[in-house]
Amino acid sequence: MQKIKTAFEFTKKLGTTGALFETSRKVEVEICKYVLPDTPQLIVEYGAGHGNITKAILSKMNSNSKLVAFEVHSEFCEVLKNISDDRLQIVNDSAQFIDKYVHNEVNCIISSIPFSFIPNNILTEILQKSRDILSINGTISQVLYSAYHIKWYKKFFTNVSYKILFSIPIEFIYHSKKK
Repeated sequence: MQKIKTAFEFTKKLGTTGALFETSRKVEVEICKYVLPDTPQLIVEYGAGHGNITKAILSKMNSNSKLVAFEVHSEFCEVLKNISDDRLQIVNDSAQFIDKYVHNEVNCIISSIPFSFIPNNILTEILQKSRDILSINGTISQVLYSAYHIKWYKKFFTNVSYKILFSIPIEFIYHSKKK
């Protein structure tokens, strides 16, 4: 029943969720590749939705790490508030404004925002600010439904790669580093 409710909510907001369903467990595992359980990190999540990736991050990250989760939909933020973890800070705003909320270098950014529906100027701003706030060797991982945006990542990051997860729909996980 929860999956049906989620699909309905995501459909109503397709332009800003970019999906009809929550991401798969395979995505959760792959996108959290650079969350280090043995190292304290500052981690940022873009597009927390109902929190399935948020929970995966929290379950893997170090007890001294902090997660700042951005979500533009206030209804989704209300769902996220049900996650009881002192390491989680929920921000009801766009990733475009990360510099308003995060003032320290970030070790890892995990994103599921729908770049296909975001205007190029805003996409550029998000990627620029992400690069600026990442620590040296910091990573950004993104789930998308095509390899189209790889060129955008190559403009801002090094060691850009992606992994294809064969599910319905096919999911691409981009991994990039700041050098």
